[in-house]
Amino acid sequence: MLGKWIYYSNEVKKDTYSVYKVSIKTKSKFITLKISADTNYCVYLNKKIAGFGQYACYPYCPTVDTIKIKINREINDIFIVLYYLGDKNFSTYYLDKPGIVFDIFDEDNNLIGKSDEETLSMESKFYINGKCSIITPQLGYRNFIDGREDLFSGDYHKSVLVNKNVNFVDRPNKKLVLRKMADYEIVKKEKNLIIVDLKKESTGFITFKLNSSTEQNLIISFGEHLKDGTIRKIIENRNFSFEYFAKKGMNSHVFSLRRCGLRYIQIEFKDEIDLKYLSILPTEYPFKKKIYNLGSEIHQKIFNTCVYTLECCYHEHFEDCPWREQALYVLDSYNQLSCHFIAFKNREQIKSSLALIYNDKREKLLSITYPSSFKLAIPSFSLFFFIEMEDYYKRSKDKVTLVNSYNKLLELYVTFKDNMSNGLENEFLDDNVWNFYEWESGLDYPLIEAKTDLIINELFIIALMSFKNICKWLNKIEYTDEINSLIKVLRKNTRKTFFNKNDRLFFMSNIDRRYSVLGNSLAILSKVANKKDFKNIENNIKNNKDLVQTTLSMKRFYYDALLMIDKNNKDYILNDIEKTYSFMLNDGATTFYETIKGDKDFNNAGSLCHGWSAIPILYYKKFGMLK
Repeated sequence: MLGKWIYYSNEVKKDTYSVYKVSIKTKSKFITLKISADTNYCVYLNKKIAGFGQYACYPYCPTVDTIKIKINREINDIFIVLYYLGDKNFSTYYLDKPGIVFDIFDEDNNLIGKSDEETLSMESKFYINGKCSIITPQLGYRNFIDGREDLFSGDYHKSVLVNKNVNFVDRPNKKLVLRKMADYEIVKKEKNLIIVDLKKESTGFITFKLNSSTEQNLIISFGEHLKDGTIRKIIENRNFSFEYFAKKGMNSHVFSLRRCGLRYIQIEFKDEIDLKYLSILPTEYPFKKKIYNLGSEIHQKIFNTCVYTLECCYHEHFEDCPWREQALYVLDSYNQLSCHFIAFKNREQIKSSLALIYNDKREKLLSITYPSSFKLAIPSFSLFFFIEMEDYYKRSKDKVTLVNSYNKLLELYVTFKDNMSNGLENEFLDDNVWNFYEWESGLDYPLIEAKTDLIINELFIIALMSFKNICKWLNKIEYTDEINSLIKVLRKNTRKTFFNKNDRLFFMSNIDRRYSVLGNSLAILSKVANKKDFKNIENNIKNNKDLVQTTLSMKRFYYDALLMIDKNNKDYILNDIEKTYSFMLNDGATTFYETIKGDKDFNNAGSLCHGWSAIPILYYKKFGMLK
């Protein structure tokens, strides 16, 4: 970059908006803007949106976006609105200094503008700074806007240089595409409330235009469902709403610094308004979809809904859900990655998400999400990363990405090996660790008093099996004997410790002797179970409702275990998919849920769109149904 890192002030405060102005003179038909920012930006050409969306990156290798902008004037004003989050306590953000850096080129690649101390900047008066009101612990802070102010006008001054000595990298995936306003219908209109329905789960920037009879505060809320005729905008410590102080007369805005996942939008007001429109401008990743004919109406509908779910759960990287979190997790991305290979022709979006994971600098275990300076970790998700990388290479044969991930995998391997005692893998006791497996009783918050449990050992065995293959593919054979020995010891001791010889099933831990579908499925896949156990385990995981059941996120391991036991379980799996996913479709789903309980789960915070639930795609492919 030729430009310099700049900011509007020497004072650094979290939840802050600032504006930068550059006037350029050119006879070119287009210009190219190269830009990087902490935390997010929106570019305006002559006060119209021309680009948006900083790639979610780490501050030690900031990503440069390249935006080609068509122009039709000789003299043009470029405004850049910069948002700085500045808070390490959100799990989708890596804390660093605020700032923005950019270069502007004409069509002949001549530099015609850049960021430096001469760049005009100002604190935003339109966006209200420092309110620090949380949307969710993942998404960050809410927007507060004073519509009486002008976004682009104010007291501009020279900028301040920011000391950032970093190496830039180009954006590794494609920029999002801003679509025309989505269709909607007004489903409720009362004296002080209007609700619109976009008719399906959607992602994008909320936009509105209205005439207000007075100066007044508007509350604009978003959600995936209605409860008692309104959007449930406040759920525990979450607040899914923005506030806009309207001027008397016409008001309009695009919330271009916060992408929302939603189906419904609600506007609350005190005095009369004349609403012209209330909708979103969809922000979509430019996927190249593969088209399949399944020859079955219900399975075609399930497949299409799975694909749309995946589309809603990918923007800057894989996302768990677009409404509540927009976070990249290993387990979620493992399911999504496998499905993306089947559903889309694109590959760059898969590689870029994996890079965010293996470039994580948390020591010993992977962070819970990426990029993030949040210190919480889920040990099982670090193990899933071995499985994910093995799956990625099998599908892609991309050795470069596998090589790039190796050092992180080796670090994780040492962590888990060193965490063993008495021939078993232990639970992690660190305060910043969550020993989570899935959203079922005893598997969501396992009791650490157990010290060890069935699933952590099974997952370590499967991870070792994956790592052994990865080492072979990379010709890193020095660990082969050690890995083989660990697998042998772990299988023996896991079976000895957690197998009930009377019931011929594997229990969860020494202080929770219940049986789970997931634990016994993983017993098959890790080869802790013997073939003579197969039929009994199959009968129980299919029919015994006393077992702790498995959720949508883990159906993959359940189905794979059934197929390892007996290939003839194909029909059972297809019937289970049809039953499970038809339930959601009949419930009005346009994307598939986080858990089968939908919005009622997690104290009414369950997501109705979750990427990990798209796994029927894998089995339609496996069973030869995608024509």
